[in-house]
Amino acid sequence: MKLFGALLRVKRQKIQRQSQQDSKRRKIMSDLDARERAAFAPDAPQRIARKLKDEIARIRAMHSKEKEAHTRAKESSVPLQPFQPPMPSPFFNAGEPSNLVIAGHQKFEDEELEKMRKAAQKKKSNVEGSSSS
Repeated sequence: MKLFGALLRVKRQKIQRQSQQDSKRRKIMSDLDARERAAFAPDAPQRIARKLKDEIARIRAMHSKEKEAHTRAKESSVPLQPFQPPMPSPFFNAGEPSNLVIAGHQKFEDEELEKMRKAAQKKKSNVEGSSSS
């Protein structure tokens, strides 16, 4: 009995699905028929021509606005100056270090040399002090 009830339920669901598909098919077919009738209607060529003229007018208006904007931008823009290479920097030359860099490096070297001299003197005085005792 259970199997028979399940079989009936499946058959009812199948019929319901088919009827839904049939209604969808009918709607699609009616939409298609309506579009075909509209395409072959007596005023269709005039409607299509009017739509084409409207579209051409819209595109022309769009291009004229772009041209006006481009012309205004061209008129209001600052004229370009001829290219001038950058001025050479007094602090940096591509091939050689600047005097400022050389002076800073020289000062650093002098300070390091002075530290080394003081350390050598300190070491020497420590060695003399320990050997005299």
